[in-house]
Amino acid sequence: MEPGYDFLYEVPGQDVWPRIKLSWPTYSMTRPLIERTLRRQVERIGNITVRRGCRVVNIVSEARVLAATGIRYETPAGNRKTLEADLIVDASGNGSLTVEFLKTTDRRPLAETSIGVNTRHASALFERVDIGNGYKGVFTFPDAPEQCRGGLILPAEDNRHQVLLIGRGNDIPPINGDQFMSYAQELPTLSFYNAIKNAKRLTGITPFSFAESRWRHFAQVPDFPKGLLPIGDAICRFNPVYGQGMTVALQEANLLFDLLRTVDGSQLATLAPTFLRGCLKSRLRVQIILRDGNYLQHRQALRYRSDRCSLGADRADVAGSSARWPTTHNQHPRCVKRNLLSTKNRLPMAFASPGVSGVEHGLSLLPGLEERWCVGLPPALNVRESS
Repeated sequence: MEPGYDFLYEVPGQDVWPRIKLSWPTYSMTRPLIERTLRRQVERIGNITVRRGCRVVNIVSEARVLAATGIRYETPAGNRKTLEADLIVDASGNGSLTVEFLKTTDRRPLAETSIGVNTRHASALFERVDIGNGYKGVFTFPDAPEQCRGGLILPAEDNRHQVLLIGRGNDIPPINGDQFMSYAQELPTLSFYNAIKNAKRLTGITPFSFAESRWRHFAQVPDFPKGLLPIGDAICRFNPVYGQGMTVALQEANLLFDLLRTVDGSQLATLAPTFLRGCLKSRLRVQIILRDGNYLQHRQALRYRSDRCSLGADRADVAGSSARWPTTHNQHPRCVKRNLLSTKNRLPMAFASPGVSGVEHGLSLLPGLEERWCVGLPPALNVRESS
């Protein structure tokens, strides 16, 4: 679908956004579909074995050896087994396995930077959704800063739609069917509610909450264990509204692929430091902006950078005041338009929801969208940097 043409964007107090064909290939599907498709592709690789239904319990090491030498896992039958490995990649999401291993091997406490977000979602699959005027999706922004309620409707496979209600703090979207519809009816505009009022809900309503964006500074651990690598959300977990988690994980996977082609078993000791530094230098840019000493309490900027283009907003409204984003030559609005329209910089984007709970999307790449989600962030945002 075309995000500039097939999506109805509704910002309270503003006219409906014009429909523009950006030639920006975008795909919308449920999270289970994209994960099942990727899993099948992986299973076709001859030297990969998938152990179904197993859960990793912890990372292990030999006595008096501080390197990671294997994992202990639990089988579907409840039995615990140990699997030895030369290299363990922790893609568990929250990264607790790596953090716990650092503690058990008496490494120094891990530094973290976190930014309170506290967003709440409730979502379900619907059929017979009718948005009208040929639109395939709806994005209703909150009436910020007075309210933080929003909604998102995305097309899915089999002519179904993912329907997501968004709240923040104590404004929690309900999981009761009637209350879900009432919440939708109270959004700043009625297009979202009108699209689903005669639709049929196919699944239960699933809640999802996101407490904080978190960056674990593994690169600062001077003696990071040999044979272990965190990746993706285990390193940095992004606010889903930015739609950057999958993109950054792919960048890190590409970096790891390039490094593994150049090392042998004797060089595994240097793999982790090289990989973690590479994430910081060339693949992943996470910037927490300071302004007048307390800007952390009001605003976060997580900037996605590809090899060819960098997209971001030039201005952001923060608690009723205006603040400047630090911009690069690629971040100026003129460059954003140029990068979006350039045939060399077209970025394929996948829309997906994790188990139909909380939708990850890439809409923040368009100027001005992110400011609608900075709804008067108070000092109680709990932005902290620990060490």
